[in-house]
Amino acid sequence: MEPSISSPAAGPVTVRSAELVAALSLATDLGTGQPMEHALRTCVLATRLGELAGAGKAELQATYEVALLHSLGCTADAHEAAILYGDDIAVRAGYATVDGARPGQVLGFLGRYAGAGSPPLRRARLLAGALAEGPARPRRAFAAHCEVAMRLAARLGLGQDVQHGLGFVFERWDGKGYPAGAAGEVIPLPVRLVHLARDADIFHAAGGLEAVGQLLAERAGTAFDPELSALLGPQAPGLFAALAEESAWEVAMAVEPGGGRPLAGADLDEACAAVADFTT
Repeated sequence: MEPSISSPAAGPVTVRSAELVAALSLATDLGTGQPMEHALRTCVLATRLGELAGAGKAELQATYEVALLHSLGCTADAHEAAILYGDDIAVRAGYATVDGARPGQVLGFLGRYAGAGSPPLRRARLLAGALAEGPARPRRAFAAHCEVAMRLAARLGLGQDVQHGLGFVFERWDGKGYPAGAAGEVIPLPVRLVHLARDADIFHAAGGLEAVGQLLAERAGTAFDPELSALLGPQAPGLFAALAEESAWEVAMAVEPGGGRPLAGADLDEACAAVADFTT
C-alpha cells in the first residue's frame, strides 16, 4: 500500500470528510450542468429544513451528506446519453426542471433534446427509439446513477444510511419516480428533504422566490412530501436570503451536524482514490 499523505514537519495529514465530499460536489455540479455550488446550497437548505422539521442528529447527518452527493452517479450513463442526446451535460441541465410525471413535459423534453445536432433522419430515429422505450430508459439510467453513487459513497467511508439514501434520489412522493417507484415515507426523510432543497435551488436560480412558490404549489404531494413543502414555503425567503449573504462553502462547513469526521492515513488514501476514480 502507498503511504498516506503526510507533512514532514507536522506528521500525517488529517482532512475533514465534509471538505473532501464538498469538493467532490463541485465536480457533480459540472457534470449535471448546474451553476457552481448548487450541491452546497442544496446541502445548506436541506439541513436547515431538516432542523426545522425536527429531524434527529443521525437523520441530519445523512441529509447533509446525501445532499452534497445527490448527483454522485451522474456520469454513469454518459456514453449512452451522449449517443441519444449529443451533449450529455446539457440534457441533464434541461431535465432538472422537468416534472417527470407530466407526459407533456417529458415529450417536450425529448423533442428538444433527442438527437439534437444530428441530421433530420437520424434525429427522427433516435426520438422514435426513445419514445418506444418509454420509462424503461430512464429507469435503467437512474438505476445506474444510484448504483454508482452508492458504491462510491461506501468507498468514501460514508454510513449505511447515506448509501441507502442515495438509492432514492430520483424517487418521488407519489411513487412515479425511478428506479423502483418508491412512495411516501418509504423514501427516507433525508432524501425527501434533499428532493425539496435540490429543486428549490434550481428553480430559485431560474426565477427567484416566485418560481420556488410555484414549484411548491405544483409539486407538493406529488414530487414532494406535502408536510415538508408546507414547511419550506414560508421559510424560503429567509433561507435564500441567508445564502445570498454568505459563502456557500463556508455555510456548508458550518452547518454540518456533529462537528465533522476526520480522515487520515489509510482512510484518507481510500477516499482520495475514490475521488480519483470518479473524476477519470
